[in-house]
Amino acid sequence: MRKSPPFVAVLHDVTREKKVSQMKNDFVSHVSHELKTPLASITAYSEMLVDGEADDEAPAENSTPIIQSQPSV
Repeated sequence: MRKSPPFVAVLHDVTREKKVSQMKNDFVSHVSHELKTPLASITAYSEMLVDGEADDEAPAENSTPIIQSQPSV
């Protein structure tokens, strides 16, 4: 009778690693959304200032170049 060679099977549960990876992805997604929302409002307001739709010209003249010099998303 022929004997089978001995072998060892190693199983690794990756459930926790997948869960942590999903948590990281969710966190980055939420942070990205939370940062983009106020930036979109600031961008819209700066465009309004540039277009002359603001009531008071002094703040528009001072803040518009600062806002527009910031990198966009």
